[in-house]
Amino acid sequence: MADVVDGLPQCLEVALVADAALVTEVRASVREALSIWGAGELSDTATLLVSEFVSNAIQHTRAAQISVRVTWTWPVLRVEVQDGDPSPPATRQADADLNGTCGRGLFLVGSLAERWGMIAIPDGKTMWFELVAQPTLSVARS
Repeated sequence: MADVVDGLPQCLEVALVADAALVTEVRASVREALSIWGAGELSDTATLLVSEFVSNAIQHTRAAQISVRVTWTWPVLRVEVQDGDPSPPATRQADADLNGTCGRGLFLVGSLAERWGMIAIPDGKTMWFELVAQPTLSVARS
């Protein structure tokens, strides 16, 4: 699934039937691609946010198919989730119960992503977010 070419952006593209059971597979594919690309430090955040976008597309749209595109060009990871519903996402009030799971998705995206947004397309929309890797310092040992 992942194309690894030195010096060029690396990309993972997944098209899937809108089925909640497939969110786990998307998360695993993203985690594996980031590991291959040497961007494993972004895995936890990227998989959380991609699962939010994919879950929202499945739950709140009538899209029969969803596509996910992940592009890594050091130091920026860009994730796009396309669905067939042109309606913009609505920020919802989170459940009052601290154990509730609904209504926190866009809050998480806004809190954890460097940037995010929506692009209207002729047959739906593309939700996207970007994460930025932090350079690591290399300490020379003598």
